[in-house]
Amino acid sequence: MLVETRKNVVIVPYRKAWIGGPDIAAIPEHGRITRAGIPADEFRPIRTEPAPLAGHWLYGGPLKVHFSHVIMDSIIRLWAFDPARHDGVLFPYLPQPPKDIPEWFLEIAALFGVERHQVRVIRSPIAAESVDFAEPGERPRENPSGWYLRFLDALPLRHESETPRHVYLGRVERTFLGAGPQSIEAQLSGNNEAGFFLDAIGSVRRHNDAASRCRARAFFLLLAALASFILAISLLPLHKQPGMAVSGLALQHPYS
Repeated sequence: MLVETRKNVVIVPYRKAWIGGPDIAAIPEHGRITRAGIPADEFRPIRTEPAPLAGHWLYGGPLKVHFSHVIMDSIIRLWAFDPARHDGVLFPYLPQPPKDIPEWFLEIAALFGVERHQVRVIRSPIAAESVDFAEPGERPRENPSGWYLRFLDALPLRHESETPRHVYLGRVERTFLGAGPQSIEAQLSGNNEAGFFLDAIGSVRRHNDAASRCRARAFFLLLAALASFILAISLLPLHKQPGMAVSGLALQHPYS
């Protein structure tokens, strides 16, 4: 649970995955984006003078408006957020539709005590006066740290009524011979299996009346219970059900 402070850190929005972010020459190694333990980011010199940003901040990580990237890249350092110490959390933005920051991301951040006014999305180059870089609790294609899972389990989450009993995670653009997550979504909504389907850009679609009455926040209150499952979806075995080809992961509601 390491936190290291750096001064006068230049941070820029991402041009694409993963070119941009903080100047990698000025940050700890654990502040970089990795995949299977290998650095996957690149920082290129900028031509414009970065705007100075006063205060002491926590570095959150890249913000790509895609649910799985938020889970695996954007919230893994929020365990270190301290409102008495930090002015907010810095998230260099990776532009893509939708351009607006969705409400569900702000609700996830709030689970870690980060209020919406403390979320600072970096859309142009800045030079931050002081930044804390916290050791990430998990990484894509790596197991989460035990201390991080214990931290998630200790979050003050509560089980709301009408929370869906099943959750389906998938990606709409992945199909094979016409079958894929979209067909699973249709079957889930057609057989009274209450749940949420998450598509490739992270929008949340509700299924059936019960789920429609439930606020999207109810899904995100499952984060702690699902943390051990949402490591790297590609490494988990596919969940098969009789009579339907499932591409993705189906999870039983942990509170049932």
